[in-house]
Order: sequence, then C-alpha cells, then structure tokens
Amino acid sequence: MPEPLISVVMATYQRRDVLERMLPTVFKQDFPPEQFEVIVVVDGSTDGTGEMLSRLKAACAFRVIEQPNRGPAAARQAALDLARGEFIFFTDDDIRFTPDVLKHHLAAHRRSAHPAMVRGSIVVAPESPQTLATDATRQWYERHALTFAPEKGGVNIREDFSIFANTSVPRKSIEQCGGFDVTVPFPQEGFELLYRLMKIGVIMRSAPEALVYEVYSKPTRKMITSDARGLGKAEWILCQKHPEYRALSVFANFGQGGPMKQWMRKAMTSAPVISNLLLDAAIYAADRLRALSSVRRIGIRALSYRYRSEMLQSGLAQAGSWKALKRSIGVQLPVLMYHHIGPRRAHTYYELTIEPNQFAQQVKWLSRNGYKGICASDWLNWKYFGIPLPEKPVLLTFDDAYADTFEFALPVLIEHSFSATVFVVSALVGKMDAWNEGKVSKSVLKLATRDQIQAWALSGIEIGGHSRTHPDLTKLNDQQLRDEIVEGKEELGRIVGTEPVSFAYPYGKCNTESEQMVRCSYALSFTVIEGLNTLCTDCHLLRRLMIDPRNSLRQFGRIVKTGRIPKPSIINRATLKLSRLVRRR
Repeated sequence: MPEPLISVVMATYQRRDVLERMLPTVFKQDFPPEQFEVIVVVDGSTDGTGEMLSRLKAACAFRVIEQPNRGPAAARQAALDLARGEFIFFTDDDIRFTPDVLKHHLAAHRRSAHPAMVRGSIVVAPESPQTLATDATRQWYERHALTFAPEKGGVNIREDFSIFANTSVPRKSIEQCGGFDVTVPFPQEGFELLYRLMKIGVIMRSAPEALVYEVYSKPTRKMITSDARGLGKAEWILCQKHPEYRALSVFANFGQGGPMKQWMRKAMTSAPVISNLLLDAAIYAADRLRALSSVRRIGIRALSYRYRSEMLQSGLAQAGSWKALKRSIGVQLPVLMYHHIGPRRAHTYYELTIEPNQFAQQVKWLSRNGYKGICASDWLNWKYFGIPLPEKPVLLTFDDAYADTFEFALPVLIEHSFSATVFVVSALVGKMDAWNEGKVSKSVLKLATRDQIQAWALSGIEIGGHSRTHPDLTKLNDQQLRDEIVEGKEELGRIVGTEPVSFAYPYGKCNTESEQMVRCSYALSFTVIEGLNTLCTDCHLLRRLMIDPRNSLRQFGRIVKTGRIPKPSIINRATLKLSRLVRRR
C-alpha cells in the first residue's frame, strides 16, 4: 500500500456526540482517498466513543486507538507513532471541515521553500451554544485572523502558536524535534511542540482558504476552571523547560513597576478572593443577559480579567511560592554606571569622578543591604538559560577602563566579593583618554594597561567593548563603524583571551546603523537610558543609572531601589558650574 501524503490525527475524550457529527466532514475531503489517512485516539472515554467509531465507514484509511486516559499530548503522540503521511495534520474532535482543507494545506507546503507549520483559518461555528465563553472565543479568532500573516514578516509566538487545530507539519520535522512532550499539560501541549519546531528552523505559513469551524461547547465556568488553570500550570512548565520563553509568557510583566505596583500584583495574585467573587457575579449575570450587547461587552471584559486571574494563580501554585516566581521571572536589575574611580584631578569632568572613599561607602551600602554584584554575562545567562541570580543582583559597570579604577575600585570589589563589568577602549589600552582632548584642557587620565586588564579578568571582573577609539558612533559611516565595533571586539578578544559579550556605547549615543552592527557583534549592549532592567528589557537597550559624585548615600540607595535619578539640587548645580569654571581656567 502506498504511503499517504497526509495523516490527519486527533485525540478525543468524552465527546462522542460532537465527534460523530464532525468526523464525517474529515472523511469527505476533495482529496484522493488513497492520499490521506485519519487516526483517532480515544483517550480513556467511557461514553461509547469507541463503539461509535467502530461503526463508521470511510473511503480513506481510518484507524482508531483506544487507551487509558493519559492526556492530549500522550494521545496525539500515540497517533503520531502510527502515522505514515509525509505531513501530519492536527485537528480536534469539535472541528468541522470544509471540503478543500487538505488540498489547501498541501498546496501551502508545496509553495514553501523551507519546512513549514501551515495554519488554516478557524472560526466559531454558528451552531455553537451561545454563551459568553463562545462570544469571547469568537472575538479572539476574529481578532487573530486580522493580524495573522506570517509571510509578511515575524510571527507573534504567543498569539500564533496558541491555535493548534487546523495546523499541518512535515512528519520528519516532528520526528526531528522529538514529538510531543507528554509532561506538558493541556492546553499548551500543541503550543510547546510548535515552539520547538520553530527553534529547529521550521517556519510558519498561512493557508487562509483552508477553512474549518469550531463547534465551541465549553460552559463559561469551565473556561475558567479548566482552561485557565491548565494554562497557568502549563505556562510555568514551559518557562522552566524553555527559559528564553519567559519574556513572552503571561508572567513576563511580574518584574515591571515600582514597589507599590509589585505589592499590589502580589496581593491580587496570591489572595484575589474579593475580586474573583465580584468578577464571577458579573460573569454569571452577563451570561444570562448576553442578548444585550452592552452587557455582553462588559461580561467578556470581566471574563478576560477572571481568566487571567485564575491563570496567574495557577502559575503561582505551580511555582510553589511568590518568591520562587520572582526569582525565576520577576528580577529587577539596577545597572550602575561609573567612569573614573580615583582622586579628583584638575582639568577633568567633575561629574565623572567618584573618589575612592565615596565608592567604598557605596559598595559597602550595597553589601549591607543584601545586594550582590554580578557581571553582564550573568544577566544574559539568567535571561536566556534560566541560570539563577542572587536574590538582589546589582551590576556595576565602569566605562573607559581607567588605570585609577583598577587601583582604587578593584580592591573594594574583591573585599565585598562583587563581580562587575569594565568597558575597554581597545586601541588606547595603556594610553591616555585621547577622546577628551580639546574638550578639557588636555588628556590627563591614564587608561589601564594590558596587564591590568588581564588582572581584572583573572579577578572575576568581566571585560566588555567600548569601541576602539571612543568616537560618537552616530557620526560614522559603515566602514568606520565596522572598525570601531567589529575590529574593536576582535582586538579586545586578543587582549583578554576570550570573546567579549557586552558593549557600552561611547557617550551613550547610538543610531539605527550602529545599533544594528552592535546587535550582530555582541550579545548585550548598554545605553544611558535611565531605569531598572527586567526580563522584558531589550538586551541591546539595557538601562543604566549614572552615579554622580553629588549623590548622598541616601540618594544612592533610592537610585538603586527605584531606578530613578534625582534632579540635582540648587547647591549641586552650583557646584557643577563652579567646577567647570575652574576646569576651563
């Protein structure tokens, strides 16, 4: 018997009546019967589904597998193990096909130059029971259909991977990524498979003419108690299995906002009893008065809030504690920006020098308040690989790599077991800060030598790039940018012996061209944008907090905690003006 082109697979549980109406539409495809097969896995149903299926006749190859209830992932995997088709078509037991579905899927695969996940159109069937849950699902499908266009550019993973029915994938690609992970619970088992397929290079394509209807029959209450709870649990499992996915997860914003917003989020997630009762009452009333359009709109909004609340509570329960969830997803990282640590010298910028005693006090304050110094790659490893960070991380960065910074800052960092990152101007190692020539009377600050930079690295201090000669990158052409960014990285790698992973923009200035080249060369890059960094912060637009010598220790503490730099007082502004007058003279 020749191998079929398409294997249609589905899992079913306690849905005999709806399946009996839907399955004939799968058989009646305008597609050669010998070129597709249908495999149905009865996942522990006790409603007579198996008996009903045994009576069905189909022109195409049709197989039924009955097994104890093990969940959708295990059921679909059982079907995959038997499938022979070149392409696997996934559907659900409540999906009604139009005649050309398989034909359009196959055409989309043939048009694609690369292995593809092909998605057809899906709408809520008009015969679906009319409930708030049906209304919300219909609204979601309609909204998604307006934006789903993978051929025109990027894919919205959270939205586009959430629909699994009416999706087809080359069988070889599924086998390559290992099939379903049976530890991922409903309703994310399909999402997780598509996500892994994307990671091995399978692209997404659309087949809008391949139309199916979902006969949505879940009661509104079950959408909350089953779907939302399952999604919250599954999201946490996905975050642990794919750490880089955390920035896209429903928990991603847990690190956003100040202390008050954080407290409110914790309270609403950990003990939302009153809000849930009010939302449940609104949903119950709206479900019965949904014929009124204004009431229906309010009800859908209440259902959305309640769904999210239940989902977050379920995720928190799966994480085990609020602290565990915060450590995994909600970390806030202050990145402190220093330049020259050492004695104040004439003809230098007042605001760029922190004297050794003041720096020592600041690091002592950090240590006393539970902060632990990390380096830039620690943040990268947490964000993309889930490697744990200290409970209260802080990243100290030092631009320009001055010799004084080596002499006065390194002993303080070692004393408190702090790591840090120093950004080196690679072509000027061991020389003077030539970029300041003409801006102050003369270049007076010596830069660290090659030996000092290597000693930094041996002491646990990470070395990052700061260009070759410290120019304003926004004023350079492509070749000059390549010299400063790409050649600078290679030059620095030869000095340190390892490839640097982070970069700080000279003067904090960047444009589209320089940013793109830095993105291609480094894993992380730092700006001078004010604020704290979270899981959602772009790794190439990381924020930093410039530490000014006029900041008191109390102000320093507020900067670290809030990510906000206070405006200088009248006295501080006067001090700065006076220092500039002295420098000019």
